[in-house]
Amino acid sequence: MTGMIVRRVEHLQEFDIEAALAAGLRRHGPARTKMFATAVLAAGLRAEELGLSAFQFRFLSARVRSLGLALVSALPEDMLGHALHRSVRAWLTVAHATTSGPGDARDELFAQWLDAIADVLFTHAQQAVTERLVVRRL
Repeated sequence: MTGMIVRRVEHLQEFDIEAALAAGLRRHGPARTKMFATAVLAAGLRAEELGLSAFQFRFLSARVRSLGLALVSALPEDMLGHALHRSVRAWLTVAHATTSGPGDARDELFAQWLDAIADVLFTHAQQAVTERLVVRRL
């Protein structure tokens, strides 16, 4: 069983998040499903490796909703923090460059994608807390 988990994690580490994001923003159907499934998990794994939190992704999604992708993409690094900026810069660039109809719809879809990453990070953090509590009781 451990071998399967390692292979899945390796697959997620090698997954092309930017390509899935671009395809998912352009088209409905399988491309969008992949964007909200595998790409979210891969992005969550990368974010976790950088020590990013669900709160940071919620913050970013709120900025995308309030300011739009164009303005958020142009924010200086210190506005987002170095680790978050480094992590999401390519994703912001891809999302901003992708046309899928009205900009507001694309911005909202990207904000929802960021929220999904936040959900993955939050769930994993909660699982880790629960596991620590269970171990303490044993």
